[in-house]
Amino acid sequence: MATTPPQIESFFYVGLAGFASVDITDGGGGPFTLTNTTTQPLSEGAPDVLTSWHTLANSHGTLQETYNFYWDATNQQVTLGATGTFSIDLMASQAAALGFTSASLSGASSYTSDTTPLAICNPLNIEYEAPKAAEETELIARRWCRVIARKHYRAEIVTLRIMMTSTMADAVLAGPLFTSKFRACPTGYTSGAYAGATSPRGYLDVFPYGMPETQKIGAGDGHTLVTVVGTVVE
Repeated sequence: MATTPPQIESFFYVGLAGFASVDITDGGGGPFTLTNTTTQPLSEGAPDVLTSWHTLANSHGTLQETYNFYWDATNQQVTLGATGTFSIDLMASQAAALGFTSASLSGASSYTSDTTPLAICNPLNIEYEAPKAAEETELIARRWCRVIARKHYRAEIVTLRIMMTSTMADAVLAGPLFTSKFRACPTGYTSGAYAGATSPRGYLDVFPYGMPETQKIGAGDGHTLVTVVGTVVE
């Protein structure tokens, strides 16, 4: 499915086996472990994790069904579907990340998130200023009161301001979304990565540092502004 901006989602790391693999069984047999081989965002990009898993299932030599795994931005749910009955076992914290209360799903041809997914969401708005190089100044004192000042430019940093309903913020701030690498597709996003003036509304892949700042606003504190500072991944 096409990405519906604004959208923010976690990357799943192949070095963490519990995030890279799922076990699937259908009429052809199983369980068969399907393992994603590259670190990818959950649903945006193709390659992405959900697409990789159903591609692996569809190209498997023994599994019989045709699979389609996708993120539904309208309902804020992940759907794991097939043309016939199958079972799927989610590993480690995948269930919470995808919005399932149970890690073992069986007896149906389609499974849809029954709780808030913690690794992806479509907030009300995402905006950012142009990334800029982090600046460090080094002051070196020499003999005879001589001083040398050196300035270094490190990785690019960016500040993202994300407006959410407070219900969404309370849920996703308790999960992995802002604790490791994530992809942010801002309001107005169409496709591709941020590239300065040539693509000012492209997605940004960000490593956050520090804790996100939150501010509840609006009637009854119904909205939350989340501010995240991080380094931009080229």
